[in-house]
Amino acid sequence: VASHSFSHDYRISSWSTEDQVQDLCRARSVLEAITEIPVVGFRAPGYNLSPSFIDAIKQSGATYSSSRFPSPPYFAAKWMAMAGAALRGRKSGSIVGEKFAPLRSASPYRHKNELLELPMSVVPVLRLPAIGTFFTLYGQRGYKVFAPMVARQKWLNIEFHGIDLVGPDDPGVDATVVKHQPDLKHSVETKRDLFVRWLERLADDRTQDHLSRLAVMQTAHLSD
Repeated sequence: VASHSFSHDYRISSWSTEDQVQDLCRARSVLEAITEIPVVGFRAPGYNLSPSFIDAIKQSGATYSSSRFPSPPYFAAKWMAMAGAALRGRKSGSIVGEKFAPLRSASPYRHKNELLELPMSVVPVLRLPAIGTFFTLYGQRGYKVFAPMVARQKWLNIEFHGIDLVGPDDPGVDATVVKHQPDLKHSVETKRDLFVRWLERLADDRTQDHLSRLAVMQTAHLSD
C-alpha cells in the first residue's frame, strides 16, 4: 500500500510545500492506521510533479515516488483533450503540469533531492502507455505486437486503475461515462482475459515484488 495523497487534487503540485507536506502526512497517517505497516511510497495525482512537490514527498517520509509516466503520446492526447474542452467552454480538472516530464527516463533514477523515482512502464521506442487501460484499448492485435516489446525491458512497473475492471453493464455506468472512458465499452470478461495474457507474458522468467521492497533493492543497486 502506498499513498496517492489525501486530497487527490491534480493541482497539488502547485501548492505551497507546507500544504503539500500536510496533505501527504495526513494521507500516510490514515493509511498506516488502517494497514498497520509503514507507508513509504507515493504516486502523484495526474502524474504531476514539481520541484517543491518532490521535496514535499521526501519530507513526508516517502522513500520512493512512482509518479513519472514517460509517455509523450499519452500526454499529447491529454493536452489536446484539455484544449478541446476549453474551446467548448468546459473546465477541466486536469492541469498541463511539467511539459518535459514525459521525456524523462523509463528506468529508475533519483531526483536532485535523492528521492528514488520508479517510473511506470511504456512500450519501448514508441513510448506508448503500457498500463491496464491501454491493454484494453490495444486489444488482441496490440497484445501480439506490443507485449513482446514491453517484455524485453529489464524494468517493468505496470499500473492498473480500479475502473480497469469495470464494464458497461455495471451500476452507475451510463453512455456519458462510456463516451469519456472508451475502454468501458469492453466487458469485464474481455478485459480480464487481456490482463491475464499480458501479465503472464510479462511475468515469464521475471521476479515480481512490491514497489516498497524493490525500492530497497534499487537503492542498493544505484549506490553500487
